[in-house]
Amino acid sequence: MSSLRGLRILNTRAVHQAASLTNAIKQRRGISIEIPLISIQSPRDKNKRSNQLNGIFQCDWVIFTSANGFYFTRKAIEECGYSLLDVLQTKKIAVVGKKTGKILEREGYSPALSPAQFDAEHLAEALIEESSAEETFFYPRSSQSRNVLTDRLAKSGRKIFDMVAYETVSNTDQQKRLNDLVGRRELDVILLTSPSAVRSFFSQLEKEHRPYVTSQLIFAAVGVVTAEALSRYDIEKLIIPNEFTLDAVLSKLVEYRENI
Repeated sequence: MSSLRGLRILNTRAVHQAASLTNAIKQRRGISIEIPLISIQSPRDKNKRSNQLNGIFQCDWVIFTSANGFYFTRKAIEECGYSLLDVLQTKKIAVVGKKTGKILEREGYSPALSPAQFDAEHLAEALIEESSAEETFFYPRSSQSRNVLTDRLAKSGRKIFDMVAYETVSNTDQQKRLNDLVGRRELDVILLTSPSAVRSFFSQLEKEHRPYVTSQLIFAAVGVVTAEALSRYDIEKLIIPNEFTLDAVLSKLVEYRENI
């Protein structure tokens, strides 16, 4: 496996997701520095979530665009007294991403659709192509999700029910440590996996550090929307893999390092 030896990478994923990225970095001999920039939690308004969940009983398709979408949907279903198996066994399932697909398969579900490119635009196109206009969809999503998927399906004449399955909020618990690391020049790479993480990073970064960070540090972005969120900050060293996975972004970092 190609090496990231000695490269100090800021792992900004939520607490419950950071370990897998740290392990992948260590396997490549890099150094993972965990500072969760976001927290992921159930919606505060449980009654609203319960009302939105009713859409899953009326749909033909269920769409999971992340592992969090799956886990928090299961939690919502079980908290309302239902069995996930009973609810999903008659549904067609669409997923985005290899990891999400593997989680569903491990749980005993076989996705009917998984687009080759891991974004909402390509998922919407694939769903429209694979479904009839009469079929309906249920989309559990983050509070920060874009409206691309819902808008495109609705524009095609298809009915879609969506539910805010989880909320993504900024985690400022380690703000001082973050700025101390930057101030001591102890980071080489900032790895960000969502627009929420981008916003959290720059909102916590002290103003005096921004010129150094944007000109000297390497930013690695997973996904087009994450890269778009970074585009407003004049980043000079930005890495975006063609495939929107953590393995792909680490491989791209190796490639970048070998070419400098």
